[in-house]
Amino acid sequence: MKILKRFRCAVYISTLLICMFMYTGITGAQTIPMTIRITELVDINLDLDGGLFPSPGDLYAELNIDGVSINNFDDRFSVTPDDGPGFLTPWHYNPTPPAWEFTQEVSISNGPIPITIEIWDDDGITSNDQADINPGDSKSISILVDPVTGLWSGDVSSPTNCSQGADGQEVKVCWEIEVDDPDKDGLPSLWEISGIDFDNDGTIDLDLPALGADPQKKDIFVEVDYMEFHKPRSQAIADAIQAFANAPVNNPDGSQGITLHVEVDEQVPHQDNITVWSGFDAIKATNFGTLAQRGEDPNQPNPNADNVIAAKKLAYRYAIFMHRVNNSSVSGMAELDPTGEGGNDFIVSLGGPEWGLNDDGTHNVGTLKQQAGTFVHELGHTLGLFHGGQDPDINCKPNYLSVMNYLFQVGYIPDGEGEGRLDLSSRELPELNETLLDEALGIQGGSDYTFWNTGFFTETGAGNGPLDWNGNDNIDGNLVNVDINNFTGSIGGCDGFGDVYTGHDDWSNLKYNFRNSTGFETGSHPPLIQELTGEDAKAIEDMFDNFFTADLSLTITDDPDPVIAGNNLSYEITIENTGALDAKSVTLENTHPSGVELLDAIASQGSCAESGGIIDCDLGLIASSASANVTITIAVDPATIGTLNNTATASTVTPDKDMTNNEDTEVTESITPAGAIRDLIDLVGAMGLPKGVRNSLIAPLKQAPKLLEDANPNNDIAVCEKLNAFLIHVDEKETNGNITTEQANSLRDAVALIENALGC
Repeated sequence: MKILKRFRCAVYISTLLICMFMYTGITGAQTIPMTIRITELVDINLDLDGGLFPSPGDLYAELNIDGVSINNFDDRFSVTPDDGPGFLTPWHYNPTPPAWEFTQEVSISNGPIPITIEIWDDDGITSNDQADINPGDSKSISILVDPVTGLWSGDVSSPTNCSQGADGQEVKVCWEIEVDDPDKDGLPSLWEISGIDFDNDGTIDLDLPALGADPQKKDIFVEVDYMEFHKPRSQAIADAIQAFANAPVNNPDGSQGITLHVEVDEQVPHQDNITVWSGFDAIKATNFGTLAQRGEDPNQPNPNADNVIAAKKLAYRYAIFMHRVNNSSVSGMAELDPTGEGGNDFIVSLGGPEWGLNDDGTHNVGTLKQQAGTFVHELGHTLGLFHGGQDPDINCKPNYLSVMNYLFQVGYIPDGEGEGRLDLSSRELPELNETLLDEALGIQGGSDYTFWNTGFFTETGAGNGPLDWNGNDNIDGNLVNVDINNFTGSIGGCDGFGDVYTGHDDWSNLKYNFRNSTGFETGSHPPLIQELTGEDAKAIEDMFDNFFTADLSLTITDDPDPVIAGNNLSYEITIENTGALDAKSVTLENTHPSGVELLDAIASQGSCAESGGIIDCDLGLIASSASANVTITIAVDPATIGTLNNTATASTVTPDKDMTNNEDTEVTESITPAGAIRDLIDLVGAMGLPKGVRNSLIAPLKQAPKLLEDANPNNDIAVCEKLNAFLIHVDEKETNGNITTEQANSLRDAVALIENALGC
């Protein structure tokens, strides 16, 4: 099969000059379908019918595509007399395909396709009137369209896709043009089958099929460069790719999902701050494309580099992971025209002190969720999505469950179990009117959870259940009036603006083709949109922590301390969950000191086992506000003297709000019997007894430590006798009232430990 020679302008496409086109045929593929959609009509003055009163025209479109005339007269707008006079001007139509969709087979061998667009007003039995949609001398729009790229020039040139007349009976018309693209991913099938021959010399400059393009399944290609220290986490990119693979989007091959191709390319020098977009453009100008594609790899000379890069710009979006932009803490920037057209450039900027540290704790680069969520969020902007889906003005809508919504950018869409899902919205949830909220209905959004804020409190609830919008701890039977997205003071851009919130199906409304966008041309960018700051992200993450995390805390107590070598030592380990979620699959790992023998490890729930000096316990679920305990008993070897360190760590599969309190170490002193007797003497001295009472009590013990430190084993028997004498004195002093019962018992307990160690 011969390779199709695609036309390309000698002057770069951004000039949209008409060039000569040369094609060689592809066997059996002389024509392709080309579709023109009328996407918007505005009757400016309502004067097409004449008369005393303004009246909207009964509009329809007539197109000539490559010499073939097509109209949709039978599906025209019909304004009836019942509508009456007094119409507001302008009169705005939003045509819905297929009534305003025109498809024609066109030749791919004769160069650009001539297309004429006309808008007419049906006047019934009288002559129809042609509306003026051209600001020039003609009423029609005439353009020439590249049958491969779908770009056009003539009366109007890409990316401009709207035109309005100026000489009376004016109508504004907008359109979009789609060339043969069966999977509707914005990549012409010819590119996905054969690759892109930018300069029309018969040589493929960018082999899209080799890069994974499939004409029967949606593909999105992104090149990512990164500043030093800011290489994206591999798992963040993998999670983003998986999110698109999971998309509920149908493909011609019968599969679902979108193949997101992310080419993490090369490191660029670190800059603490860049200005958007000039700083971005400077980096892209020298770094877009791989070294080999740019012809800068000394081992792979590429004299065709200019054509390769030009071809790649037609198919690839470009992203840079960088430090900061515009001296702010914003998470990123992306091209998105106010009309809803996306773009091909975006930024992830998580280098400010507000964002997560790298694994070494040396540089702010963003946590896994911050990176993945922001990457998908900014990519979503280039695919035509606002923070409110189709709504450019309202953010933090409770009925918009999408990573495009600030509420879900860095924490994902919560499932009530703390896991969260990196996702765009997969269906348009019912409208919410703040003045007419039905608490029993909630948002009708399945098992996903949402957030709302009245300006006084933040709350969450499952999408498939009732929601207490007004926070009165009751599901009201009457409709309530509550401002439900008023996060003023905590999340910028979520200030309670608006009363009616529409849902949005993101996945079904992505705009894949960026070549008609205002940001496609080099150095051209739409106005910046407000983006999430590091401070905003912290408030959102705190909100998630309050509602969708467990919080395990672990403490250890020892008994006794100090312990006399040769005696038993017990550790009581308490694991408490103070978080909002139940902690699932809780485990405990305990490392006890050397020089001891494990006697027992008993858990209040679950089970424990020991191996190699480490005790592992499976404790199962610890509910919110509940706790579990593990008691460990060890025998201290008589020869083990000094500091004993016991360390325990608890973990759970449930997100844990604060990991710093999951570990504790208990330090216990192991002492000799002689040392224990000295401590016993100190204990008597600390009781504040009269001198005579104190001296008579300690008299039997004075020589005991020296006896024990003598190597003579018979001395242990002597010390046991002295301890017995000491106990007799304790009994007497208690009976006589010289010491309290409490004091007497504390002395008896201390003696019992010493006797046990000596075997008395």
